[in-house]
Amino acid sequence: MVDPTQRQSPRRACTVAEIAVDDKYAVVGGPFGSKLVTKDYTETGIPVLRGSNLPFDRKIDLSDVVFVSEAKVKEDLFGNLAFPGDIVVTQRGTLGQVGLLPLEGPYDRYVISQSQMKLSIDRSKADPRFIYWYFRLPAVRKTFENLDSSSGVPHINLETFRSFELFLPNLGEQGLIATVLDSFDDLIENNRRRIELLEETARLLYREWFVHFRYPGHEDVPPVDSELGPIPEGWEIREVGSVCKLVRGRSYRGEELVEEGGIAFLNLKCVERGGGFRSDGIKRYSGPFKPAQQTYPGDTVIAMTDMTQERHVVGHAARVPSLDTEFGVISLDLNRVIANPEIDSDYLYGMFRYSEFSREVKEFANGTNVLHLNPRSIEGRRFPCAPEHLQQSYADSIRAGVELIDQLEQQNKLLAETRDLLLPRLVSGELDVSDFDLDLEAVG
Repeated sequence: MVDPTQRQSPRRACTVAEIAVDDKYAVVGGPFGSKLVTKDYTETGIPVLRGSNLPFDRKIDLSDVVFVSEAKVKEDLFGNLAFPGDIVVTQRGTLGQVGLLPLEGPYDRYVISQSQMKLSIDRSKADPRFIYWYFRLPAVRKTFENLDSSSGVPHINLETFRSFELFLPNLGEQGLIATVLDSFDDLIENNRRRIELLEETARLLYREWFVHFRYPGHEDVPPVDSELGPIPEGWEIREVGSVCKLVRGRSYRGEELVEEGGIAFLNLKCVERGGGFRSDGIKRYSGPFKPAQQTYPGDTVIAMTDMTQERHVVGHAARVPSLDTEFGVISLDLNRVIANPEIDSDYLYGMFRYSEFSREVKEFANGTNVLHLNPRSIEGRRFPCAPEHLQQSYADSIRAGVELIDQLEQQNKLLAETRDLLLPRLVSGELDVSDFDLDLEAVG
């Protein structure tokens, strides 16, 4: 924990329970046992917050929520509700995950899952935004990990969380610090939205040309029968294994991962749910590797496992962005795609990312707690392969967007690094927030 005596401004000690609202449901965990199981999920209703909704790099991710009915909540889950402005922390599983429910979000209440706990804060005592950032401190995350009270799945006792000690500045300073840190997140989130729009443009173009066969000049090309149905004349049905090579990543030991130096190490956390790359997932690696396990900017990698099935990454593809080392090394959970000379790599990435590829190959993944995908399931998948001139035309059409995505990814990486560098110094008082002046556009 951070030593409060090392701060320039005074901090008062308090517990989580002392900053909570005066309500018996202010600090609660998720429902017990059979009160909430998969069969209770519905298509609409009240959203359920799971570990997948608490990413380490964002306040909350509500893009993939499940729901339960109003009747189910009234019957069994009324004591497990969270509301806008509440803090949600992982109680069981991946300790250290924390989220802040948006005040202006799409929902007015949520159900926390069996693996989460929530804190409703008395805003006359603490700013929820500051508490979120406080829980994001590396030292606090490490403390949560060390609070594990079980010999099996990592677990924090609810009473231990209530008595967890914090050192807080006055309420006004909390708000100023949170505002500075939030400014970084706002710019990062804006860049994320721009990236999503650029990727959606590439997806729509790919599907228009290569799924619906409405490419420039398609009116003059007659359809022909194939084993996959009608395809344009001049196209071929190819197996994935005939147009590229899949290279398995490196198995590694924990001590081979380092805090500084080393080589960029790409792992399962580098793949977004639904595909795409997450730069914050990159680690540093100092162990041995083979040349075939190297990866370079522009390469395609595919997730071959799903360590937590809630993330839904198995079978999904990501494009490697610019790295801060000459090349990266991929982990055993990824496969690198090496396109044959006659196949455009951007076109092939589109097939992996924007077609029905990931959904189809996921059906071949097996495992109870961890899904595994055999490369042969990918290599044997057949698809209509477009002529080289159309592949090249598609690549030319999306090139500017791909380059801009890479630039935005790099901006976000720099913004996140700067934010994370400032976080402990601002929260501890080492930096006086009242004198703080930062040009975020210059950082980005």
